[in-house]
Amino acid sequence: MSVVILSIGSNVGDKRANIKAMEEAVAKLSNAPIICSPLYETEALDVKEPQENYYNKVIRIETDESPEHILGMTQIIEAKLGRDEKWTKLPRTADIDILLFDKLLKLNPELTIPHPRMFFRRFAIEGVKAVAPDLLNPLTGEFFGKYKISDDVLRQDLKIID
Repeated sequence: MSVVILSIGSNVGDKRANIKAMEEAVAKLSNAPIICSPLYETEALDVKEPQENYYNKVIRIETDESPEHILGMTQIIEAKLGRDEKWTKLPRTADIDILLFDKLLKLNPELTIPHPRMFFRRFAIEGVKAVAPDLLNPLTGEFFGKYKISDDVLRQDLKIID
């Protein structure tokens, strides 16, 4: 059984309802009860035009499925919730990313694990620390519970909603 860490986010429409719908759908991919981080509110980063703030959450699941299968299922969930285009920085109802998949290191155009921007997103690191402090960072071998977040990342605005 593999431990998989996902991030979910929304900055369009009823963000809280979108997060709840993603959380419920992702839970069906898990062979065990899911573990969720707090719900965070964050600014949209690396975008050209101003956008609404995001609601984000990090979720730990356990599965026997492959990374490619989980990716396909998350894309189906996004599409059902109204996500049009996966590879843009446009506002979106649903955004689900695979942050970590056990200790797997994977680099290809369709799927990179660890997620290439997770270490630059405060909510992602704080979320991983909340749901998987015992998980090893596949890049450094250190436990996420002891991971030191860079000062630049710590400066990102992060508000815990609940």
